[in-house]
Amino acid sequence: MTEAHQLHTWTARGVALEDLLAAAGNVPAIGVAALIYAPRFCVFGRMTGGGRLEGPPGFKLGQHSSFTDAVRAQAYEIKLFCADWELRWLRDGMTGAAAMLAKGDRAPDILRQRLDSGETGTRPLHARLSQHYVLWGEKETTDPAGWTALTSNRIGRLWVPFVGPDTDRRRLWLTAVEYLETGPHGNVAVVDQRLTGFEAYAPKRSEQGGA
Repeated sequence: MTEAHQLHTWTARGVALEDLLAAAGNVPAIGVAALIYAPRFCVFGRMTGGGRLEGPPGFKLGQHSSFTDAVRAQAYEIKLFCADWELRWLRDGMTGAAAMLAKGDRAPDILRQRLDSGETGTRPLHARLSQHYVLWGEKETTDPAGWTALTSNRIGRLWVPFVGPDTDRRRLWLTAVEYLETGPHGNVAVVDQRLTGFEAYAPKRSEQGGA
C-alpha cells in the first residue's frame, strides 16, 4: 500500500494547550495557519514561532496582554494546519484532547513526541479528494504583515493569513483533503478531513456569496 493511500494519526488526552503551542512553535516556519473557536469569536490566526499565535489585525484583546493569552483563556477548539498536517485541540476542563493527521508520515517529530503518550494509527484508504470551501467576501485590502481582508455586506470584514500575487483573483477559499475509506459492505465514505491552506481564485459570474 502506498503512502498516498494511508492516513497517519496521533491522539492524546490531558494535553495542555500551552504545551501544544510550544511544540508547534518549534516546527520550522512553513506557514502554519490556525482556525480558532471561542464563545465570543471565531477567527483565523497563524503561528509565529516560540509557541506564539498571531491574531488578525485589529483583534480586541480586552484584559489579555497578547492574542496567545486570549486564546489560551477562551478557546475551546483550535486547528493548526499546513500542507502536510493538521493538529487539533479540543478543550476538556483545564487541558484538552489533541489529535494530529498527516500526509503520509510527514508529521514533525516534535509534535509526534508531544503526543507519544497517546495512540498512533495508520488507516488504509480508498482514495483522497481535494476539497475547497469558499470564504465570504472579496479582497478589500492587504496588510504589510501578510494578511488579506475579505469584505461582504453579510459578514463585514474577515482577515485571512494569506497574501497571493496581485491578480484578478479576488476571492479566497479554504483548501482541504477528504479521506475516503471502504466499509465492510463495499460502500465508500468520507472518514476524515484535513485542512491544508488557502488559495486565491476568480469565481464564475454565476457564483454568489460564499461559505
